[in-house]
Amino acid sequence: MFSNFLGCDVYIQRQPFPGPGLAIRCLCSAGSTEKPLKLKSNFGPRYAIVQLPLKSVGVQGDERSYAHPALVYATAGGSISAKTIERLAPRITNTNRQLNRVLTPLYGDRKKIFSSTVKKAFVTKKRLTLLRKIDEAVNRHMATDPFYKNIWQMPIVLVPFGHNHGESIVLRPVESTEAMTVRFGKIHAGTIDAILGEKIIKDHIDFVFYDVTNKPPGTIEWE
Repeated sequence: MFSNFLGCDVYIQRQPFPGPGLAIRCLCSAGSTEKPLKLKSNFGPRYAIVQLPLKSVGVQGDERSYAHPALVYATAGGSISAKTIERLAPRITNTNRQLNRVLTPLYGDRKKIFSSTVKKAFVTKKRLTLLRKIDEAVNRHMATDPFYKNIWQMPIVLVPFGHNHGESIVLRPVESTEAMTVRFGKIHAGTIDAILGEKIIKDHIDFVFYDVTNKPPGTIEWE
């Protein structure tokens, strides 16, 4: 590319958000006592599927959806391979119409998932400051990730869900060329470890989730 010849790679590859669009990634709620719901798994006892009491926009057929995300994790602990997730995620959303996203847990006490709720929260200076600092920290680590050049956009979403701090974040890396369809992007394990080691996450966040949904059914942004 001509931009490479000019040495402008960093500007050409720069993602279009957050900038003023950061607030759209700060999800709000009137609060709810609804708890996460364990769903019947069609994939055997190795994997648990939990419907979270959150909702986000998505695409189902020719229409927009506003539905729940599913949290999927290995019942024996540990992480699920990217290859397995790529196979499971579309099957989960295809067989559960009330779901439009699939998440995997990266950080937080899984035993407290079922006691966590969605708290009352709005767009405030405090929440925006928290999201802005986390966004900066995540993108700082992502800049050296070996998969970063494949990432077209990466929303970091603040959701009012948890058991202690009442806040969690969702990492949503996507690969695309035109935004009409996307694949979830991969993050190197070393980058994930560095992100989860950030003090601001340990001090203010209950859970970190990895959005592994393609589009459709999940849009790039959560709202």
